[in-house]
Amino acid sequence: MSNSPLFRLPQAANAVASFRSRVRKLRAPLARIGGKLDPFRTPWVGEVLLKERLITENQLQKALERQQSLAQPIGLTIVEMGFAEEYEVLGAINKHYKIAAKALSENIAALIKSRVTFRKALGRLRTVIRFRLSVAVIGLTWVAMVALSLVVLRAHHAQLTEQAVRMGRLNLNFVAETAKGGLVNNDLLQLNHVVKAAALNEGVRYGIIADKGGVVRAHSDPTLIGSLLDYEAPEGQGQREDGVAYYVYQDERGLDVLHLSRPVSFQDESLGRIHLGVSLDYIAERLKHEGVLLILLSLLIVAFGIVLAVSVGGNFLRPLSALLFVTQQQGTHERDYRVHIRNNHEFEDLVTSFDSISRELGQKLLMERSFGRYVNPHVLKMIMARPEEAWLGGTRNEATILFTDVRGFTGIVESREPEEIVQALNEYFTIATRAIVLQGGYVDKYIGDAVLGVFGVPAAHEDHAERAVKAAVKMQKELKRRARGNLNPLLLRVGIGINHGVVVAGSIGSEEKMEFGIIGDAVNVAARLNEMAQGGEIIVSESVVQQIPRHLMTLGDIRRKKFRGKSERTGAFKVLRTEF
Repeated sequence: MSNSPLFRLPQAANAVASFRSRVRKLRAPLARIGGKLDPFRTPWVGEVLLKERLITENQLQKALERQQSLAQPIGLTIVEMGFAEEYEVLGAINKHYKIAAKALSENIAALIKSRVTFRKALGRLRTVIRFRLSVAVIGLTWVAMVALSLVVLRAHHAQLTEQAVRMGRLNLNFVAETAKGGLVNNDLLQLNHVVKAAALNEGVRYGIIADKGGVVRAHSDPTLIGSLLDYEAPEGQGQREDGVAYYVYQDERGLDVLHLSRPVSFQDESLGRIHLGVSLDYIAERLKHEGVLLILLSLLIVAFGIVLAVSVGGNFLRPLSALLFVTQQQGTHERDYRVHIRNNHEFEDLVTSFDSISRELGQKLLMERSFGRYVNPHVLKMIMARPEEAWLGGTRNEATILFTDVRGFTGIVESREPEEIVQALNEYFTIATRAIVLQGGYVDKYIGDAVLGVFGVPAAHEDHAERAVKAAVKMQKELKRRARGNLNPLLLRVGIGINHGVVVAGSIGSEEKMEFGIIGDAVNVAARLNEMAQGGEIIVSESVVQQIPRHLMTLGDIRRKKFRGKSERTGAFKVLRTEF
């Protein structure tokens, strides 16, 4: 019963949930090491290797802990620690991300980013352009409308205020002429009749007639008759025009009131003063209505601007989408695509330039891929960076030389088929090359069954001697590991010699054929030390030992040997154990 599919399904679900939980626990250290490889939330390389069951959680945790002190991809660390083979890691990465990486030393993150699907990238492009155009149009239109509205409303407010002052002056002058007789005859009834008639005009809040002593003789509010009146304007607010003084103040309800006043005289004798209060409340109401109309108009213009932005954005998007599509194809190394745009002269020029650059990049990449199989990557980068120069004419540099050779290779060749020897050599060269490259060195050349590795030039490293010893140790470990159950007779017969010294590095050859190489006595000494090493041994010179802290290596007794062409004996040590 327990083997029924109905019972296996919950078990599988539990297993998947448990796996996801364990992966989540590993994400924190992964994020600390370097975060995600691309901006589209693809899994980390560690997660990919876990899902492919190439490594265990414990192994990934150990690799992450070790990588905290290294500046290299997690995949390289996993390979260096022997948890998986490089071809297995590359296979899993290429399968998951659908890329074609050839080595873990490549910029895999860049390859993954270049494989972003056209639809996602194009969708993001459309969204960004339309959104930015819309925001720009809305922002500019809104700012322009607000500024224009403020200017218009301010000008209209000034115009309406000026109109209110003009109308107030007319009323004030009329009241002053009418009130002269009442002030001369001290006719209070006539004066109050004049004030009441003036208050009937639209917008007039109050009218006041005071004698020359400031005593109110007539008022819209009868209770204030007989009181003293202070008609002086607040400091800094009063204005005067044609004998009329006026200012604006706010009443107890917060409403604006225009106060106007003028003297009344008869035959050059002052009789008193007339005051009128004119409400400006209607100005605020009118401006409020006009403000609403301006807001509605601005919204209409903004809507039109959005439509215009989307339309203009579409005209830009079509050629840009075509360019983006071709760019994506460039990222997948398919360069047969060309952009065809008509009736758009600016973009036609851009596309023509892009196609020209695309062809040049294609040729350059083809040369890099083809030429790179025969030339060291470091040297290839220098050639591609300065192809027009007679580059690297020869410079003196300190370097560490690593020389490997197979003991008894001639006897092995005699007893084996050529195809078998080539296959065995290729496996041995692959292991040696990988160990050298992973430590920042480069393979200068293969000489029969020997490998010449160089550290310190052309890529400069201060610790190149330590890197060379690390490469040798890892190489011997990998050779021994691969030799278990392997019929390759070369893997356990590799001896390694390492020397540190001054070399001359540069282009060597003729006008027809040049190659980057190193020459010098340090190279010869490395070859002689290699001759002293038996299969599985590493022999280093005294100059190498001086470059590395002694606590990092356990060495055998010193052997001093006089090499041909050397006036003094050279000290040599066998590396027994390292703490790298």
